Amino acid sequence: MGYLMKIEAPLKYTFDGFTIDSEQLCIDYQGQLLNVDSRIIRLMILLISRYPASVSQQEVLENLWTGSVVSNWSASRLVADARTFFKSHHYQSPVIETLRGRGYRLAPELARRIAQPNVEQPPTQPHNPNIHNKNGAWFTIAAMFLVGILAIPAVMTTFNSEATTAREVKYGEPLQVIGRILWVDDNPSNNEREAAFFEGKSFGVYNVTTTEDALTLLQLYNYDLVISDMGRGDDPLAGMRLLEAMRANDDDTTFILYTIVANDTIRRLLVENGGYAVITNPDTLVETVVNMPFQTSSNRFKDNP
Repeated sequence: MGYLMKIEAPLKYTFDGFTIDSEQLCIDYQGQLLNVDSRIIRLMILLISRYPASVSQQEVLENLWTGSVVSNWSASRLVADARTFFKSHHYQSPVIETLRGRGYRLAPELARRIAQPNVEQPPTQPHNPNIHNKNGAWFTIAAMFLVGILAIPAVMTTFNSEATTAREVKYGEPLQVIGRILWVDDNPSNNEREAAFFEGKSFGVYNVTTTEDALTLLQLYNYDLVISDMGRGDDPLAGMRLLEAMRANDDDTTFILYTIVANDTIRRLLVENGGYAVITNPDTLVETVVNMPFQTSSNRFKDNP
């Protein structure tokens, strides 16, 4: 069985230069007070106090949004924000684990560091952050999708400089993989240049053409990011429906909608349903993905809970 040490409940938790003060509700790094959402602090205290037990999504909502009516995606988004916060302050190891169907748990390595703050631990490879609100506006989105056209910028900077010609998409995975991308598009050849760019940056890229195949693979393997087109076959909302099905399955893998058509309403509804971003430009896609705080599992296969 895994690391089952129970962390005691002091007023302060210290690891790798960070101090989480549960009395003052603040976090400092090497003595410098950091600007952070108080809910991230409370989330960390909750996870630390419960370790090695997990905390359900409902418990997160009840503890951190007491008396408020919020959707389930708020918990997923807060977990993603917490991971991003520590990543942005140079903590590269996993912070929070997502346990399929059970909720969240403090990463075991972080638990060890808190219990033994003076013991040096080698950094590990990053793991994905991550980010359900059913909305009845699908037909409105479909209409907007069919009629709204955005201009695609003609000038491409980083993407053009490093991927000027289309290359064959390889389905293997680099030895030191940075992140695993599941790319869902019924015309994968449309994304060959982008996929080749990511592979050149040590990402593993896996292509499927249907929502059904994507959902099956998400049950079998660990992915850090799902990129989906909007329409597939006869369904102009296939991408949105994939996101809805993922969140219904308690899968909070980061989700990007990559399409040539978008507007503020589509962007808002995607975020409300637990998505990360709607992107219409290759440069923006590249910049967004390479700057994500991936915390990739060394095991491509799903671990049994």
